[in-house]
Amino acid sequence: MGKGIVDLIPEIKNIKDEDLRQKVINVWEEAVTLGGWDVPDQIPFNPDLGPSPSLINHTRSVTRIALSFAEEYERDYGKCIDRDMLAAVAILHDVSKALEIEPGPEGPAKSELGKKVPHGIFGGYLAWKAGLPLDYIHLIITHTPRIAMLPSRLEGIILSYADLLDADSHFFRGKVRTIMERHKFEE
Repeated sequence: MGKGIVDLIPEIKNIKDEDLRQKVINVWEEAVTLGGWDVPDQIPFNPDLGPSPSLINHTRSVTRIALSFAEEYERDYGKCIDRDMLAAVAILHDVSKALEIEPGPEGPAKSELGKKVPHGIFGGYLAWKAGLPLDYIHLIITHTPRIAMLPSRLEGIILSYADLLDADSHFFRGKVRTIMERHKFEE
């Protein structure tokens, strides 16, 4: 696979629990292998935006945003956030895109899995298969507004907003309809 997942996503080192850290690494390695990607940092975050940002860049940014918010929240309000959980689900939130997007001769495109299985579901499955707790699987699956269920923990709310912030900043700059635009008037 070339560079190891920890080299590509050094934020994995923020996970203090060694068993959890290894499970997160295993999920990423399996997703990249199943998706047929030789170079994981060439997986695009979204094919409509082209090669940049990569899925790895987006994952790192979301993780840093989420952990930074957690630090500020704890400092300002004295409420504890499970940082291992938050780091793990942030790092895994879009891992299914390694299979939802596939490499192709004309460039990356949505795969059959990406067309037929709601975003986040397969990432939750890979996390379950790796032995992550049900709460983690739930937060991976519910991070996206495409799922008709809200996260059941504050860590999931933080993840959802960190993801939306990073994603919409790229969609806005790339002149692609933002998630906010798509969901603003649904109620």
